[in-house]
Amino acid sequence: MVCLVIATVARYALQFSRRFSAGILSINVQHRLRVSMLDTVLKLGGPAQDSLHTGQAVSRSISDISTVQGLCAVLPLTVGNATKLVLTAGVIVWLSPVLSLLAFATLPLVYLLGYRSRTPLFEATRAAQDQAATVTGVVEETVTGIRVVKAFSQQQREVARLHTESQELYRRRLQVARVTALFQPVMEQLPLAALVANIMAGGWLALQGTISIGTFVAFATYVTTLSQVTKMLSGMVIRVQTGISSLARITEILDLAPPHAPTASTSLPDTSTALGIDAQKVTVAGVLDSISFTAQPGKTLCIVGPPGSGKSMMVQLLSGFYQPDSGSLALIDTAGNRTAYADLDPDTVRSQLTSVLDDTFLYSSTIMDNLTMGREFSEEEILTATTTAQAHEFISALPHGYQETIGERGLTLSGGQRQRLALARALLAGRKSWCLMTLPQPLMPSLRQQSTMPCGITTPR
Repeated sequence: MVCLVIATVARYALQFSRRFSAGILSINVQHRLRVSMLDTVLKLGGPAQDSLHTGQAVSRSISDISTVQGLCAVLPLTVGNATKLVLTAGVIVWLSPVLSLLAFATLPLVYLLGYRSRTPLFEATRAAQDQAATVTGVVEETVTGIRVVKAFSQQQREVARLHTESQELYRRRLQVARVTALFQPVMEQLPLAALVANIMAGGWLALQGTISIGTFVAFATYVTTLSQVTKMLSGMVIRVQTGISSLARITEILDLAPPHAPTASTSLPDTSTALGIDAQKVTVAGVLDSISFTAQPGKTLCIVGPPGSGKSMMVQLLSGFYQPDSGSLALIDTAGNRTAYADLDPDTVRSQLTSVLDDTFLYSSTIMDNLTMGREFSEEEILTATTTAQAHEFISALPHGYQETIGERGLTLSGGQRQRLALARALLAGRKSWCLMTLPQPLMPSLRQQSTMPCGITTPR
C-alpha cells in the first residue's frame, strides 16, 4: 500500500514537471520568436520593407508562432512517448521474439505513410497559411483606409473582395483537411490492427502451449501500450508537418538581412556642434540623376522641385532608409571633416539626423506619449518644442491637453495638427541635422531660429 502511494505521488510529480517544463519551453520559444521577428523587421532597409506585406508579417507573428508554440508544448510528451516506445519494444522482444515480429510489422507502414504525407501536407498547409495572411492584409488595408473607402463609396467592393479571399482561404483549408483525412486515420488504425493480430496469434500460441498464459497476458498488455504510443506518435507526424510549414514562414522573415553593413569602423565627426550633409553625384535609377549639394552646419538648404522630381527619395536617402545606386553621402562637421554614410551604420546616421516625412505617423495614445516616444524630457523642453512647432496652442485647447488620447494614426487630428506634432517630436529629439518635407510656410521663421541645426527642406511646387 505504501509503495502504491509513493508510486502515485512520484507519477504526479513527474507529470507536473513535464507539463510545467513544456509550458515554459513553448512560451519562451513564442516570446523569443516574436521579439526576434520584430527586431529583424526594424533593421530592414527601405526596399525590404517595401516588399514586406503587412498582412504576411502580422499573420506570421501571430498564427504561425502560435502553431510553433503548440508544437513545442507537446515536445516533452513526444520525447517521452518515443522513449516509452523503445523500452516497450525491448520488453516485447524479450517476452516473445516471434510475436514481436508481428507487433512491429505495421511500423514500417506507419513510417512510409508519414513520409508520403510530408510533401502534400506541407504544401497544402503553406498555401492555407499564405492565404490566411492575405485575408489579414485585406482587413488591415480596409480598416486603415476606411475613410478613403467610404469617401469613394467602395464599401460593397471591399466586402466582396474580402468574401472572395475568404472563400479561397476556405478552399485551401479544406484541402488541408482532405490531405489530413487521407493519411491520419490509416496511420492511427494500423497500430490497432497490429494489436488485434497479436492478440489472436498470442491466444492461439497459448492454447497450443507454445507460450504460457502469463506470458500471453503480459505480452498483450505491452502490445496494447505499444499500439497506443504508436497511435499518438503517428498523430504527431501530421502535427509536425503543420509546425514545419509555420516555422518555414517565420524563418523567411528571420533570414532577412539588413541592407547595409559599414565597410569600415569609422568614428563620427565632432558631434558636439551642428552637423551638415554633403551629397556628391547621387544617383537612383529613374528618380535621381547625379545630384550634388552641400548643407553646411548651421545653415538651411531648400530643395525645391515639382512632384516626382525625387525630393522624397532624397530625404529617405539622407535618412539612411535607402542606398544610392551611385555617388556618395556624408556627414560633415564645422571643421570640414567628412564621414561617409557607407562607413556608418544606418542607426548611427539616424542618431544624428531627424526626418519629418509627409506621411506623419502617430500612435493611438496620448499626445505626450507621441511627443516623448518613451524618453524623459522636462516640462520646459516639451513646451519649447511644441511652441516652436506652433502646436502648443491647439494642444492646450483640447479637453485633456497633453494627455488627450488621439485616434489610431492620429486621425482625430487635422493634417496640419499631425504635422506639427511630428515636428515637435523631431525638435525634442535634439539631433544635429534635420531633414524636413513639405514644411508649412508659417513654421519656417520659427525653425530658422534653430540656427544650431542645418535643415534640408523639400517643398513641392
